[in-house]
Amino acid sequence: AHDGVLAGGVDSGIDADSLVALSRSGRAKSEHAPAGLVAGEGAAVVLIGRGGGGLAEIRQVADDAPDLTSAIASLMSDGARPTIGHVYSSMNGERRWAIEWATAATRHRDIFTVDPRLDHPAQAYGDLGAASGPALVALAALDRRRGTSLVYASGDDGLHAAALLTIIGD
Repeated sequence: AHDGVLAGGVDSGIDADSLVALSRSGRAKSEHAPAGLVAGEGAAVVLIGRGGGGLAEIRQVADDAPDLTSAIASLMSDGARPTIGHVYSSMNGERRWAIEWATAATRHRDIFTVDPRLDHPAQAYGDLGAASGPALVALAALDRRRGTSLVYASGDDGLHAAALLTIIGD
C-alpha cells in the first residue's frame, strides 16, 4: 500500500504557435483586448497523502463538471454545507471566466461568507493551463488562514474541477 501520490501538471502557452493563435482569436491581453489573458507556463506538483501531518485536508473533489456551478454543487452532494471564506480560482483575466464565477457564486451564495477572499493568481503570473489545478491547491495549502477554501480550475476544453480544502497546518 502507498501512503501518498504525487499529482501535478505542466503546461506552456508561450510558444510561438500558441501566442499567434491567442492573438488571432482576440484572447491575448493587449491594448485592443484589455480583458484578455496573459499566456504563461508552469509546473506544479502536490503530494496527496493519508494519515495527517499535512498542511491541508482535501474534503471533497469534483472533476469533469460541465460548468463551475455544477462542480460546486457536486462538492455538496453529501449534504455538507461548508462556510467558505477563501477561493482560489484559475480566472485568467478573460471576461467569460469572471462571468462564470459570478454566476456560480450567486447560485451558491449560501455556502460563502459575506465577503469571501478571491485569489486568481493567473492574472499575476499568467495562465498556467494544466498546471493551474495543482498550483492552486499548493497555494491554498500554504495559506495560513484557517477554515475552508474552495479551489477550482476551468479549462478551455469545457471541463471544470473543484475541491474543498480545510487548512490544518500550524
